[in-house]
Amino acid sequence: MKSASPNNNVTGLWEPAQMTLADSAALGDDGAIATTRCRAKPNNHFTLTLKLSHQSGVPHLRGDIDKFMRAYMPATMKTVGCTHP
Repeated sequence: MKSASPNNNVTGLWEPAQMTLADSAALGDDGAIATTRCRAKPNNHFTLTLKLSHQSGVPHLRGDIDKFMRAYMPATMKTVGCTHP
């Protein structure tokens, strides 16, 4: 959640909340960040970050971002050879 806080100008998310996806994951209205442990060496962790431009008046995209992360994270982990211990 520290990486997802709005005051973090690199990975900060709009209204972040924890999500159940990986060892540590947060979902916001303008993106998400998830990190999980990997069995593969030398990469002990895999992190996926999605950040969209947030503009006032634009509908919240939280539901679409959630669907994307749930599909993309496991597929990408498989592609890079990261298996959760």
